[in-house]
Amino acid sequence: MRKSPIDDGNCESNFLADKKGIGVEIPLHHSISSKETVIMGLQIENNWKIAESTKNIFVEYLQKSNIISNGHSDIIDEYNKIVRSIRKPRIVFVGLSDAGKSTIINSLLGVQVMPTAWTPYTSIIVYVKHISDKPAFIKDDVWAFKAESNTTGFDTTKLEDEQYCTKLCVARGDVNILQQYGTRKGEYFDENIVAAVIFLDNNMLNVVELIDLPGFGTGDREADDIATNSLGQFADVLVYLSPSNGFLTETEQKALQKAIQVLPCFENIENNIPPLSNLFIISSQAHNVKPVSDLKNILDGGYARFKDILLKNKSSIEEFFKKRNETSGYNTEEYLRGRYFTYTTDIPFLRKDFEEEFKQLIEMFPHHIVTKAQEDMKTYIAVTGELFNQTLERDCLLLDEKLDMEVALKQVLAKESSRQEKNRINRNKILREIDTYKEVSLAEFRGKFSRIISVDSIVNIIENKKWEENEKDMKLLVENLISSLNIALKNTTQYNTYLPKLKASVNRYIRDFKNECTISGHNISSRPFDAKIGNVGDYSSNLQINADDMGIGDYILMTVLSPLVLVFGIFYTLFGNWRKDKAEKIVKSFEDNKILSKYEDAIHKFWMVNAKNSFNTTADAIEREWQNELKQQKIFIADIEEIENYITNTKVEKKFLSNIPV
Repeated sequence: MRKSPIDDGNCESNFLADKKGIGVEIPLHHSISSKETVIMGLQIENNWKIAESTKNIFVEYLQKSNIISNGHSDIIDEYNKIVRSIRKPRIVFVGLSDAGKSTIINSLLGVQVMPTAWTPYTSIIVYVKHISDKPAFIKDDVWAFKAESNTTGFDTTKLEDEQYCTKLCVARGDVNILQQYGTRKGEYFDENIVAAVIFLDNNMLNVVELIDLPGFGTGDREADDIATNSLGQFADVLVYLSPSNGFLTETEQKALQKAIQVLPCFENIENNIPPLSNLFIISSQAHNVKPVSDLKNILDGGYARFKDILLKNKSSIEEFFKKRNETSGYNTEEYLRGRYFTYTTDIPFLRKDFEEEFKQLIEMFPHHIVTKAQEDMKTYIAVTGELFNQTLERDCLLLDEKLDMEVALKQVLAKESSRQEKNRINRNKILREIDTYKEVSLAEFRGKFSRIISVDSIVNIIENKKWEENEKDMKLLVENLISSLNIALKNTTQYNTYLPKLKASVNRYIRDFKNECTISGHNISSRPFDAKIGNVGDYSSNLQINADDMGIGDYILMTVLSPLVLVFGIFYTLFGNWRKDKAEKIVKSFEDNKILSKYEDAIHKFWMVNAKNSFNTTADAIEREWQNELKQQKIFIADIEEIENYITNTKVEKKFLSNIPV
């Protein structure tokens, strides 16, 4: 339970406490002034040195390592991100322009730095930093800046960027320029100014940075949204001020509801930081409340109204408390009432609770920031180190495979000319074999043709079929002869013994080709050459051809039959050996129409066009596949040097990680 710093042992006291024992102890006989006065600054122990030392160790380690000059941007960026997290916490003061933000900032610092009777332009953000944080190129105590663009304000993370700051600087000088340039009644008021940075030699600023964020809780939705967005970008601690007379209007409650949802969560059960300790909701100008006992009712009423606002926006606020509870391990909502305080400068006990908790939080921050940074760095080392181990294992295996392939490919390419010559010889051997089969097939067919288209053979057919000397039977005779020739053609091409021999030869050619075209050695089995086109099935299907498909039979039928029918009509006789006479005329008609040569053309086409083209197509295809395989393997080994450099860099990064001073 909080105790009042004012207790003379004689005065009657009335302790205004809530159910959690959080409240203000008010001496009933204490006189209250109606005008605030500036008091001495809050005395803060400067324990930021441990954080500064830790940060310097990390920075010096990075500078001394050779990792910077070798361009390891990813690991450096992540490392620097953790190093940058070791920074002074930002205390943001928000509220309406008459809430007393300037007064409390001056009071905490113990110096009149902020104008207390100014009406600022609503978009001006004032940053108060320690003088040691001032960049070398800034010689004045205060610089005021315009916006970077219509959509982007002034970025304080670029405060070390001289070109950036000089370009946007509107005014510079001492603290008086805030009054001159930042108030509507100022002599040089400039509505283009969006931010000002003040540098002070002040004990508190050794540990924290103070920010005055105007334009909050105005009821202007756009302005409130902009302010909330700004708050979420840089607020570590929120100090929300609302005048005691008119404490937390409905408009302010809604703005506050948005504000607490972007507030970071530092506390957890292990680090002993109290729940919601980075939130202060202050009933300011408490000296104006009479009787002073009404302050408890004001705080209770503000809390009750705020709770109603939260209930009306249950879905969004529940999500906030849920996330915060999961992070902290506390039931955060139970501690919300304890974050309400009173404040005034000239009555110590009305600001006592706030100052004690504010001081405790600030002095706790350096240890927390260092601990968090070290934990983050350890996690980063562990996670990234394991990733590097996996990467090294993968890349070393890949490099071994590429090096093995490089050796094997070099051996293959050294033999490539001789392989191509050997393949040319084997290929020509197949083509000569096709030539031989063509000649043999022609000789066989000529013999069959002579036997079929002979006088004796034709006479035997007429007699065996018992055909008569009439147009119908003579037509059947010619059709019979052509059918016999077509069967002979098929037997000479498709069904002969030469085609299976050719297929066997082609299979041997493909098998030998694949055996010759293998990148072997050092167990390179993951990239075998596979001549998918050159197989027996594909090759055989390309040799399917017959006389019927070419229309030879129909052509011969028309060529031979028409003259015979004509002859039959003119030289019809009732005596003599008409069968022999007709056979001789048919033989002569076949000779006159050069029917044999037409069948020979078909056989020639079968072997010289179909067979050769089919083989050449297959041979060309597997050769293309092989050349493409060689090309792909050349591409595969092209980045060996790059992989070696990557492995070397990864080892450097791994060593860098393992030696980080944590």
